[in-house]
Amino acid sequence: GGQGPLEKIQIYPNWQRFYDWEHEGMRIAFSRRDGQNRESFPFATRLKTDEAFTQEMKSKVTYFIFGPEDHGLSDDDLNFVHLT
Repeated sequence: GGQGPLEKIQIYPNWQRFYDWEHEGMRIAFSRRDGQNRESFPFATRLKTDEAFTQEMKSKVTYFIFGPEDHGLSDDDLNFVHLT
């Protein structure tokens, strides 16, 4: 059942193109790298434990940002998101 949303996925070549086409909203990054000084935890945990975050997410357009599977998102990419 997950194939439908994936068929509608939009891929942007850079952040500027993303900002040109999309409205401001909450940007959540999914990255396989913890990185130095970067906390990483399961998304479901955040939804269960942070009511303010969950309410904010419900009230805004939310974008899920994914990087390449082989190396995840770069630190520069993560500067453009609200939550990792």
